[in-house]
Amino acid sequence: LARLLGIPVVRTVGNRGIGVRELIGEVVTIAGEPPKPVPRFRIPYGEELEQEIRVLEEAIRKSPGAGCTPETARWLSIKLIENDPYLRGRAGQIFSDPETVVRQADVCRSRIEETLRDDPETIVADRRYGVVKGLLFEVLRRSSADRRQVSDMIDKILTNRWLGIPILVGLLWTMFQATFVLGAYPKRWIESGIGIVAGLIGSVFPEGPLKSLLVDGVISGVGGVLSFLPNILILFFFISLFEDTGYMARVAFIMDRVMHTLGLHGKSFIPMIMGFGCNVPAIMATRTLENESDRILTVLINPLVSCSARLPVYIILAGAFFPEQAGNLIFCIYLTGLVLAVMVGQLFRRLFFKSEAAPFVMELPPYRLPLLRNVLRHMWNKGAIFIRKVGGTILAASVILWVLCSFPSRGTFHDAGQAGAMTDSKRSERLELSYAAALGRSIEPVVRPLGFDWRAALALVSGVAAKEIVVSTFGVLYKTGRENEALKVALRRHMSPSAALAFMFFTLIYIPCIGTLGAMVRELGSIRWTAFGAAYSLILAWGVAFVVYRFGLWIGLGGG
Repeated sequence: LARLLGIPVVRTVGNRGIGVRELIGEVVTIAGEPPKPVPRFRIPYGEELEQEIRVLEEAIRKSPGAGCTPETARWLSIKLIENDPYLRGRAGQIFSDPETVVRQADVCRSRIEETLRDDPETIVADRRYGVVKGLLFEVLRRSSADRRQVSDMIDKILTNRWLGIPILVGLLWTMFQATFVLGAYPKRWIESGIGIVAGLIGSVFPEGPLKSLLVDGVISGVGGVLSFLPNILILFFFISLFEDTGYMARVAFIMDRVMHTLGLHGKSFIPMIMGFGCNVPAIMATRTLENESDRILTVLINPLVSCSARLPVYIILAGAFFPEQAGNLIFCIYLTGLVLAVMVGQLFRRLFFKSEAAPFVMELPPYRLPLLRNVLRHMWNKGAIFIRKVGGTILAASVILWVLCSFPSRGTFHDAGQAGAMTDSKRSERLELSYAAALGRSIEPVVRPLGFDWRAALALVSGVAAKEIVVSTFGVLYKTGRENEALKVALRRHMSPSAALAFMFFTLIYIPCIGTLGAMVRELGSIRWTAFGAAYSLILAWGVAFVVYRFGLWIGLGGG
């Protein structure tokens, strides 16, 4: 290749860092050498184009300017034939007689179109690709066709008409099982660390509002959510693997048949899969959909796909009430979200968007071995967003909840200081008389048929700000921030298994977080559509949770 091009060529694999030092060394060597004539490699554009290029070169030489040299005349001619807008806009700075040169370029373009029956830009591009193909044929000994052949062999299994969806379901099941099982170990380590911090603060500060704020508010709220970081990182690790290997494109292809039942196509499924991470970028990804009705419908059903922010709620409740089947239960909840999205999409298509689906054509890139460095970087970038949310939104919400749960104080802070540690009955008494209890009881009648008490009602309301706050709300309400095992015990004392199951499904479906609602407003350009999305999700959540709660009572899970 170096001999054909007349310039040094260095073999590099950029994403692995191979050959980068050699490339820089070659650049430095050449820069330090005295100038010497370099063999010029010219792309032959064919006689018809070359004739017009020569005409334009002659016109440019008659109109030299500050930016025009004999060496650049050919390049300038080709760019004018391509109708390059930047060059045409700067013609006055390059040529001494720009009007004559541009007028001659237009004449040449017209003659090319008349002779070759195609626009000059396309013809120039075709000739370039022809030369590239010829060069590759001369110098390549091992082409990408080998990798494409391997990819085609893998696709015969992964995108098979009958095997594709079962394999996809199996991979998703593996992802959620690993998220729960593998994440349990580092989760316990973080809980232990949070417990040590809480113990230190408890030993340093005297009994009073400040100590209660730090231990019962900040640590109970923020610490309880922060311990779920390993689970979320594992989830993003698998999503990054799907993207980097090229499997995510196959998911769209596999789901194309299913999405056609909504009047959509497989491309609409990519934002839904992205929703496993966060619904906000998933909704923003709908911009790639050309049809407006497809975009609106995809935005409306996307929040039904369970995002990573809801994962802590599932983990804490499934771990408390269904520890043996927690991984399978979480997988079923995520799968339910996808099924509901399909069902709701079918309904909305028939009611509001009675148009045919746009055709779907998508290139399937060859499979690639993912680089661990890239996967870990993507995983950490997503995890950093979660950490920032913990330090911002969730911290603020935890402090507000502590205030609502602690006041009116009725002297209990001072009582606690005199009598030592506050007893459970004293805590319960203060909580029952608090502003939080008053707010929760005002909502309780609406959710009582679902088996929820005022604490669960308050947690759901707080979850509208961010779904992770549901866990921090429980932590503040039950003052069990040192470790999630204590929170699980408190939840089992105040909630039945049937209600816990209903609560998880309600969390899956009901009003998305404020960030998602904001993204819906921006992408839909309509507050009415966004309000409709929030309203239908709330009604659907209540109905599904009611059915799940009654089903739990029927099979003997217990209620109350």
